[in-house]
Amino acid sequence: MATETDNSGNNMLHVAGLLAPSNQLNRIQGAALQMQRELQWFKEVERIMSPDRLESKNNESKTPRESFTKNHCTLMKAAEEWMKGTATSCTVVGALIVTVMFAVAFTVPGGNNQDGILTSRYAEEDFLKSLPTKMIIGLSTLLLSLATMTIAFCVALLIMFRRELWVKNSVIVLACLPTLLFIWMQFPLLFDMFISTYGPSIFYRKIERWLIS
Repeated sequence: MATETDNSGNNMLHVAGLLAPSNQLNRIQGAALQMQRELQWFKEVERIMSPDRLESKNNESKTPRESFTKNHCTLMKAAEEWMKGTATSCTVVGALIVTVMFAVAFTVPGGNNQDGILTSRYAEEDFLKSLPTKMIIGLSTLLLSLATMTIAFCVALLIMFRRELWVKNSVIVLACLPTLLFIWMQFPLLFDMFISTYGPSIFYRKIERWLIS
């Protein structure tokens, strides 16, 4: 294992803490997933480093972790804004679902959970699993709610309009189109986030791609 340093006193972990080139980051959807990938790469290199090298300082008197934080401060802010923006947009859709489905006939036991993504502390480590997991759960339940709400709406129309077929079919089509469009737009993000969070490690993925090629 190489433990040599470069002219700036950076060891291999310092180098792993550098921000990836923009052409590599842009392949990943969303600033939060980009930040997660950077953390995963840093953690993988950290895992194979000898313990005495983890706290070594470079010529700027920074440890690898301090160097990582400095190099990723801009991406960190962008990731926080992306996560909050995505959560806010999903909250609007979720509020609509609650209004339509539960406001009149049902009361959610214990009220709505306000301790979610918008109130998280957004520490670096949170982007590794905590925040992506919350986003996965939120998006999954949102898409499921949309699907079930649409099904319930269509069933209600089938019961109400048994004879007026053209009215029933027209309304069902108009109701299903925006729901299907929203699910189609959000599902790739949900899939990418799940694979990035719970899929194979970065090193394994890179080795697998190298063997296939």
